[in-house]
Amino acid sequence: MQAIGEAIAGLVQEGKCIQNGVQRTLPPFRVAAEDSTVKVLFYLTDADVGKFEQFEVYTAAGKRLFEKPGIINKTEAEGLTVAFILKLQEVTS
Repeated sequence: MQAIGEAIAGLVQEGKCIQNGVQRTLPPFRVAAEDSTVKVLFYLTDADVGKFEQFEVYTAAGKRLFEKPGIINKTEAEGLTVAFILKLQEVTS
């Protein structure tokens, strides 16, 4: 599972979201594969303010890997981490 997680983590290039109606590209804050879990984190700073929606993770080739629906309304009060967490599980029949 570790090798599969590392392969998936290695595909991550960037994130995209819509901030206040405008598409925005974000660099990953952290990408990690540990045991059967892959984590992709994006950080919004204090300066990132407004309505954020449609967070997505993309490969270097522009293929969408993950998407997180919903809306986040963020104020200047503090930074915010947006996390994508993928749990890998082997299924036997």
